[in-house]
Amino acid sequence: MRNTIIKKDIEVEIPITPEDFARYFADMYDDEQARFFEELAKLVNEWEMPFSCQLDNMMINSGVSLAARSVMRDIGRCADE
Repeated sequence: MRNTIIKKDIEVEIPITPEDFARYFADMYDDEQARFFEELAKLVNEWEMPFSCQLDNMMINSGVSLAARSVMRDIGRCADE
């Protein structure tokens, strides 16, 4: 058989886990993280309920650790400066 090359376009769905997403975010440069928050702001502006309701639900229902809460506080503190 000759070295025949067949080219195929294949579509594969790979779910992104929260752990993967956290790694992707942590690996972003500062300007990319800023763009992330700009896009997030656009998305949550389309919601019927304010984003703070989502954060409240997450805190109450999901058992957010003290370490995770600390990171969230740091983000909030930087946003207020």
